[in-house]
Amino acid sequence: MAERKIERVLKRTVRRFPEDLEKRAEAILSTINTEPKQILLAFCLDDAAKTKSQLRSLFTDFVDPQEHWVPAVSSFGNYSHFTFVPIGMVAEELIQYSGMGSPVLTWKITEAGKRYGRPSAAFALKYAVEHGISLYSILGTTPSSGASRSPYNRFRILTLLNREGILRETDLSIKIGLKHYNIGPHLQRLKKIGFIYYDSVNPEEPGFAVYKWKHGKPENAKTVAYCKTLTQKVAELIYRKKQISTHEISNVVSNKNDVSRVVSGLVKQGLVEPVKFIGRDIQSEAYVLEPGREFVEEFCEPLEYALEHDDFSHIENTTRFFADFDVARDYAGKGMDLYSKVSPHKSPRDMEQVQRSAIDFVRKYQNEHGIGPRAKEIMKRCRLHVRYLTPLVGHQLVKYREGRAVRYEINPDYSESLGVLSL
Repeated sequence: MAERKIERVLKRTVRRFPEDLEKRAEAILSTINTEPKQILLAFCLDDAAKTKSQLRSLFTDFVDPQEHWVPAVSSFGNYSHFTFVPIGMVAEELIQYSGMGSPVLTWKITEAGKRYGRPSAAFALKYAVEHGISLYSILGTTPSSGASRSPYNRFRILTLLNREGILRETDLSIKIGLKHYNIGPHLQRLKKIGFIYYDSVNPEEPGFAVYKWKHGKPENAKTVAYCKTLTQKVAELIYRKKQISTHEISNVVSNKNDVSRVVSGLVKQGLVEPVKFIGRDIQSEAYVLEPGREFVEEFCEPLEYALEHDDFSHIENTTRFFADFDVARDYAGKGMDLYSKVSPHKSPRDMEQVQRSAIDFVRKYQNEHGIGPRAKEIMKRCRLHVRYLTPLVGHQLVKYREGRAVRYEINPDYSESLGVLSL
């Protein structure tokens, strides 16, 4: 197909790449935190203006959609518009093509994108594939802005722990400038992938107050807020457990609304005391493990050096590594496989298994209750969006209304031998 002729550029947006080291690192890490972005920036964007459809078409030259998951067309416009353009990696142009009624948005790489973005993206893809871990698992997500701090905060956490050894959560909070409740989730994620050791008071329940029994006996507790029974239950629970969160207490008692008031009353009586942040500074600790140390030394430090000295020569070798199309295609496919396993935008579960779990749940529920479950019950139990039930209706399932509730039951004409429909 012949290229369409550009009639005129109606609008052009080009941002400057930051000069400050911290902002540069933040920008680059927001650019390369997922494999789709890495592939798009390293292999697909060039000096020619391209629409989101053209970018996806180039992307599929490297990632075969028959073998690997590929993002929707809209994603390529979103990556470019919301992430690459704001940090100066890509220029955005609104173009009127001859013979077309409406102008379209297009994107082309900038000089900063060539100098900093492309080699960094190639470097990140190579690291991810050769170490068998998606950069998304390490750096986390960014919202629809190139200036998100999440990837850079994890970068700094790992760098600090590698340089300084064991640090308390409060130490990291001060050095990085984040609150406890912002640091905690990053530490939990890095712990989950085996990059750090992290232990703290009640780390599984950030945001819930934790209390311990101070002295005396539960029977000494005076009724709080006219809740005599609840006061005794809460006092006995804290006394027995020694240390417990208000969330755990609420899961045990029936009157959940007054739990915090009762606990506060017990604190005023001197029977109970809070421990979450008093003991946390002393008890919490984090230090880097070998996979995390390897990431710092092989990825973070080279990237930081390149940004600090404006010297990407050692990283640009990775770009030459991908000069061979077959090598680039191989790494791109493997990178997408890594990302698809952890991406929040693409479920790693096989859809046939998901459908099967929904059918089995409906059958079990129907046998136990004599009626079928509602959609929200199926969604909660099977982690299935309601739109995925639609292809099953009329085949494996039937849908009917009972008052205001819409329920699902097994189709009496459904034969197990027919299997399930693929979506």
